[in-house]
Amino acid sequence: MPRRKTRRKAGNAKLSRDDDEQLDLTVSELELTEVLVLETAHVYEKMSELEAVLQEIREFRRKTAKSFNDIKEDLGKRNRRIDEAERQIEDTEERVQSVEEVACELIKLQRQLQEKQTDQERSARRVDIRLHGVKEGAENGAESMSVFGGSGQCGEHYFFQSLTRVV
Repeated sequence: MPRRKTRRKAGNAKLSRDDDEQLDLTVSELELTEVLVLETAHVYEKMSELEAVLQEIREFRRKTAKSFNDIKEDLGKRNRRIDEAERQIEDTEERVQSVEEVACELIKLQRQLQEKQTDQERSARRVDIRLHGVKEGAENGAESMSVFGGSGQCGEHYFFQSLTRVV
């Protein structure tokens, strides 16, 4: 640092060398004090800026934590809804599978019943014979067709469950 020159008053024309050195130390100490004061003020200014930044960081962190908690809650709700939907889908799939099994069984049963019905209709057509020119009730008392009208072309005898008159 440059040394300041001090003016001496005319009345004090001669100062001792010790006084001059002491005066130089005092000036140097004042200069250092001024520099320290300026530096301290600068440090305090920077500290207040840093405190403001720190406060902003804390506020940002608080908001971020709140947002994170909100997202976490929303995610939890959505996971619960997804779990419920998956459970309902599983239940529905099980019901569809059981309905399909029942439908297959019903289709098989329907086919069996249809075959039985067709077989019975065929059988009923084979047994029912329509005789033209024979009056209804004429078979009463006859034990067989041979008694009523003879045997078939090949000599076999026919027994009838029912006869239908055709006019």
